[in-house]
Amino acid sequence: MSPGHKRQIVESLVTGGQCSARAACRHFELHRSTFAYQAKEPDAWLAKLKAALRRLSNLHSEFGYAKITRLLKKEGWKVGTRMIQRLRHQLGLAVPAKKLKRRRKGHSTGVPTRAKHKGHVWTWDFVHDTTMRGGKLRMLNVIDEYTRECLCVHVDRRMNARKVKGILSELVDVYGAPEHIRSDNGSEFIEKDLRKWIAENHIKTLYIDPSSLWQNGFIESFNARLREECLNREQMWTLTEARVVIEDWRWKYNNYRPHRSLGYITPIEFAQKEIEVESSQCRDSDRATPSLRPSIDLLYVIRQVLNPSRVMQTLAQFESLNHHKKTIHMPTYVYEIIPDNPSLEITTFEYKQGMNDKPITVHPETGQPVRRVITGGFTLGSINHNSSSTSSCCSSGSCCN
Repeated sequence: MSPGHKRQIVESLVTGGQCSARAACRHFELHRSTFAYQAKEPDAWLAKLKAALRRLSNLHSEFGYAKITRLLKKEGWKVGTRMIQRLRHQLGLAVPAKKLKRRRKGHSTGVPTRAKHKGHVWTWDFVHDTTMRGGKLRMLNVIDEYTRECLCVHVDRRMNARKVKGILSELVDVYGAPEHIRSDNGSEFIEKDLRKWIAENHIKTLYIDPSSLWQNGFIESFNARLREECLNREQMWTLTEARVVIEDWRWKYNNYRPHRSLGYITPIEFAQKEIEVESSQCRDSDRATPSLRPSIDLLYVIRQVLNPSRVMQTLAQFESLNHHKKTIHMPTYVYEIIPDNPSLEITTFEYKQGMNDKPITVHPETGQPVRRVITGGFTLGSINHNSSSTSSCCSSGSCCN
């Protein structure tokens, strides 16, 4: 017999006057403090919390206790996930556990690589549904794999490759072109004109293997959320109503719905945090790595050269520089011809060459052996080629052998 049941029996005996509370508790082995305990009325804070919990659970019946806890914290409640889980069970608001799907066994070599930054990999896919009147609905979903942000849910009766190319072109104009785009092998995605347009915009395509949906898990997970949280819960009678309802859900998905893989923050909040981190890293790199400046200057010069209005001016600058190089006076050196007979007179000549050039060893015209005469650093305007000057130079020991 449970203590609660014992307490009810003892209370009925005492109330009827059949015995005292002490005797009844002794007979049923019930502590008198348990019999005298009076349950406290819930305080105002707990009552308000339960009301907020009921409101959010009824508004988002597809959310579990973790997401509901995150929403309550946004509203200012200081609660934990365990407390919300317990209260939801008490109030009958717990969501039934989902049945785990049987996973495909085996290893696939085409498992997609995770995106490394925003705009690195986009993924897109189609979802089909019907209106309450039986009309067909076809939705093209595009998400960013890194931030999980839903960039587009385009709803229409039918969509061909030309329509898909137009939607992608609009997204590229708004968000910029991604580096990669991942999809299955649907006829709209492998159409020749679409692939040509994607290549012209320098976007690389990543096609998954046939019947390998797990290789495109991000968009498949998004499609499941769209169907569970919107399509299966809403009654849409017309195409216009479907577009309004689905676009409203897309806004809530990006700006309001907590995402578990992002740390229970929204995709927009995650993207803003990434922008703040990148901006702080850029400020630190500008202070720490001034060596990037030469490359920036080079890009600026290239852009100036490629500007048509600057082409003629740049060419004129190069021509003036070349003309300046041509008019530079090179130093003049004195050489003497080495005679075959030491008794013959030694003759000298002048020769212009660069300071870093090696001395010549033969006469440029006659081919006779020559050697440079060290002049002590003065410039020779014109040298009198006579034996007296030469002999004085040699006698002073200024000849180089």
